[in-house]
Amino acid sequence: MLKLLKQLGQQFTRSPQRETSWRENNRTRYPGLLILTLGLMTLGFTVVLGKFSATGEALQHQAALAPATAIRPANAPAEPAPAPQAIANAGEAAAAAPGASKDQALQGPADLPATPITAAPADDAAQQADRKAKSRAASRYAVAESTFNAWQQAWRDRDVDTYLGFYSEAFVPPGGLSRAEWVKQRQQRLPKQSGMKLELSGVQITPNGEDSFTIQFAQDFTTPSYSEFGTRKELHLKDEGSSWKITQEIVLTPGTPTR
Repeated sequence: MLKLLKQLGQQFTRSPQRETSWRENNRTRYPGLLILTLGLMTLGFTVVLGKFSATGEALQHQAALAPATAIRPANAPAEPAPAPQAIANAGEAAAAAPGASKDQALQGPADLPATPITAAPADDAAQQADRKAKSRAASRYAVAESTFNAWQQAWRDRDVDTYLGFYSEAFVPPGGLSRAEWVKQRQQRLPKQSGMKLELSGVQITPNGEDSFTIQFAQDFTTPSYSEFGTRKELHLKDEGSSWKITQEIVLTPGTPTR
């Protein structure tokens, strides 16, 4: 096309004589060349504009795909669409639920109310207090049992001071004796019981409130010179702060003496 334009320029720069001759020779050819030139120029502009338009559309397409490319790699498989039958089944299940309206069924399973999670009830104060009370009762029972066992062992060993130490200052002796008279009597008799055997059976330890116990048992007492079997006794133990003491010693059923 450029070569053709150059030839046209040369024709326009010729001398007047040659110009007249050229016009006469090319009177019929010139209009055709001009039309051809204009057609080629129009075609060239059309091609250039088409390329610019294609380039712009390609850039717009890349810009639209950029967010999706950032989220999902180009080679990642596409997520499968939910099956229509599964969606229909979920809607039917929601509609069949008690109290569910038609609008709620159409919302789909994602809008169904979640099942509340109920936490396990914590121990309340009453249960904790009950456990503490049982623990204290078990501890007091163990102390009362230990005191009773130590008392009878001191009697078997004829350990007068340890034996008398288990009795409270408020102890009231049986038989109408004063505490001082009873202590003097025990101090005289206990060392003389050589060869003594003491057997206690049927022991029952019963709590009486927070600070006392009742202990019942059967007593068999034998010495070389005297024996007594089947005596039923009852001891009252009381918590006096530093230790548990015997406040009463009662003969419920006298034994059968033998000599």
